[in-house]
This record gives sequence, C-alpha cells and structure tokens, in this order.
Amino acid sequence: TSITITGKYLNSTSACSYGEINETYPTFNITKHSVCCDVPPGVNAPLAFLPSLSSPSKIPIFLHLENGRIATGLEIKYVKSLPKSPNEIKQPQILSISPNYVGSEVNGWIRVYGKGFLNTDALTCKFGESLVRNVHFISAFEVRCRTPRHLPGRVSFDVINGAGGSENNFTFTFVPDLSILNVYPSFGSINGGTEVRLFGSFPSSLLDDIEVGIQCKFGMSGVVDGTLLSQNEITCLSPPVSVPETVEVRVSIDRGQNFAKSSSWFSYEHEGEVESLIPSYGYLTGGSPILIVGRNFRNSTGLKCMFGEIGVGATFLSMDKVSCPSPPHQMDTVDKVAVRLASEAGIGSSLKNF
Repeated sequence: TSITITGKYLNSTSACSYGEINETYPTFNITKHSVCCDVPPGVNAPLAFLPSLSSPSKIPIFLHLENGRIATGLEIKYVKSLPKSPNEIKQPQILSISPNYVGSEVNGWIRVYGKGFLNTDALTCKFGESLVRNVHFISAFEVRCRTPRHLPGRVSFDVINGAGGSENNFTFTFVPDLSILNVYPSFGSINGGTEVRLFGSFPSSLLDDIEVGIQCKFGMSGVVDGTLLSQNEITCLSPPVSVPETVEVRVSIDRGQNFAKSSSWFSYEHEGEVESLIPSYGYLTGGSPILIVGRNFRNSTGLKCMFGEIGVGATFLSMDKVSCPSPPHQMDTVDKVAVRLASEAGIGSSLKNF
C-alpha cells in the first residue's frame, strides 16, 4: 500500500519513515507539491509495535531530507479492513423468527434464524421503520433482537449486516399488551394443582393467524401451560413449591420467551389437614352437627365440608376447627364416606371417614 503526501517544497525529500521503525521507504512520483511513499505492513510484521488486526493504531509519518528527518504532523491509521460500500455488504437470509409476535410494550427478545449474519457493530434489526442496534450475535446462523415499543399491528421485519437492505419478506406482529386485573383464587396449596383463573385484558384480534403459546409464571421459576378461554380470561394450574410464599403471577403468549408485566399475586399455603371428626357418625336424615378438628384451616369464601361427593356449607371457627352439618344419606348406599374440606382453592387431600 502506498500513500500520497501533499504540501510545499517536497521535491527535496528522499524517503518516508513511520514512528520508531528504523526502516525507511524511498519516495517516488516526486513533485514540488506531492510525494508518494510505500507504507509498512500492518499484519505479520516482525516488529512488535506494529498494529495487528485486533485494534486500530495510528503511526506518525516522517519525511527524510538531506539534513535529517522532519515530522509531518500526519499519521497513518491501521484498521481491520477498508470500509465497504453499501453495495459490497452481503446481506443475510432470514429463515425463521421465534416468536414472530410480542406485546407492544414488552421490550422482549426474539430469535432470528438464517444464514450470513455478520458479527459487526453495524448489525441491525429492522421493525418497520424502527432500527434496533441492541442485537446479540450468536453465530452466522442465529441472532437475537431486542424488540422496541411499538403500536399494535403488523410491520415488515429484516436483519441487515450494515447499510443497505435485503430481500427478506418477513413480517412481525406487535399485539396489544396483556394485563392481569384479578387472580381467582388468590391462594392455593403448596402442593400445586389449584385451578387459577386470570381475569384481565388478553386481546386476541391479532392472534388469529399466529401460533400462540400461553404460559403462566408463578414467581421466579414456576412456569406452567395455560389456556386462553376468551379475551378476558386465562386458566392454568398452579405449580408446586417447597415452602409457603406469595408470588407474582405473569402471563406469556409466546411460550415463555417474554412475560408481560403484572401486579397480581398468588399465595401458597399449607393445605388444611383433617385430623378428627367429633362425632364421627350421624343420622341418616342428616343435620347432625360435626366438629372437624385439624390444622391450617382458612376462613375463605366457599368453605365447605365434602361428605364423599356431597358438599355442605361450613362455618370457620379457628385455624384448627370447622363445623358443618352432616348431609342426608341413603340407607342402600355405603355406610362410610370420606370427609374433606374444600374452598375456592379446591378440595383438600386430607380426609377422615364418617
């Protein structure tokens, strides 16, 4: 590579040198106002201080005259490679996007699969007219893009390695954000299995032609599949936990890759345990007052005693006592039934025979 230096009275120069390099490079094409010099290589040079491809470097330029060396005040800069024009940059080919939709306010991540992605600072994801530089290069076959906030709707999508565009014909959908207004019931057993109904706004007008994967997240790690019943209701079963705790409930429509913000909570509690029935028998006609003794009872809406498959209203007395009347019983059926407690959180597993 050669350079041209312009100035005045340059016809008396004999050579160029660079930085602390001892080697000189003879000038050529000499005129009064310009000279040309070769430059030392920036790669595989024997001198340790010469720049490598890993980082750009600047080296001062000197001119040699009959009476010695003078500084030009100029520098030569070594770079990885010369910048390419937009027409020279090869653009990637997109094969798939996962997910191809996200909430309009989520600021989530999507995976883009294809070929020809380049690990450059110019790597950009394009959502309609919005350019996003927050891109993680995984390999030449995969990148991850941070989604911007955007009005609900479908936009064109592309990944570009630099300036210019490509011929990828992909679209991306921004759906209205999900919002949870209420969780019912708001508590359940630490053993899991409580059918939880989430009420809120789950608009589906833009989801008709995309594959939706509903998931509910309880706390930091409890993720379970959910079911979209309507644009106002989602159901899912609570996962088990090891200790009682209150956790935030969040919802995802893209199989758990991004979860919408939430301010709804679910409390895990020890399940109520039935230890004894006083008395443990009653009249066939029903109406016998029964005291249920145990622990971890909760004064909740819908509290009832289950005599087999028959439920009767219960009265909460304390965390270890509940009373309820026995229901009528037919003589030609079994003479013993299992008694359990039930509430809106479900039917307990602990039982005693009556």
